[in-house]
Amino acid sequence: MIFRDSLRVLPYGRVDNDFFQIEERRSWNAGRYYWSNRRIFGYIGITQSSNKELKDKSGREGFIRNQAARELKTIISNLLTELADRFFGSRSDDRKELLEQVKREKELRKSAQQQARKSTQKSFSEALKNQTPVLDASLE
Repeated sequence: MIFRDSLRVLPYGRVDNDFFQIEERRSWNAGRYYWSNRRIFGYIGITQSSNKELKDKSGREGFIRNQAARELKTIISNLLTELADRFFGSRSDDRKELLEQVKREKELRKSAQQQARKSTQKSFSEALKNQTPVLDASLE
């Protein structure tokens, strides 16, 4: 939600408004653009005196699309992208550590499955060898 001088600027913050293109970016690449409307909430507080170039539309239903509005949108979008990359994306140290751990666990499971499969095949082959004379005798 965006507030100017403690008054909410509509329609920003409504469920059907994606001013910062959060959902659109997520549809491009959910791994890189981590944020979605379900995962984020926030408050952007600005003042008229500090942001003279941000002009309200006549009915206070958003900002006039000028350079200042485009810059605000770009700054917030880049901030969200950078935070997602740093803490959740491929540049995240936590992600790298976790990914290595997951890979090690996967390799251990795969190795255990292969050993179990070999053991099962070996016991089946031995049982088959032991039963072959009995089967041959019953066929005669």
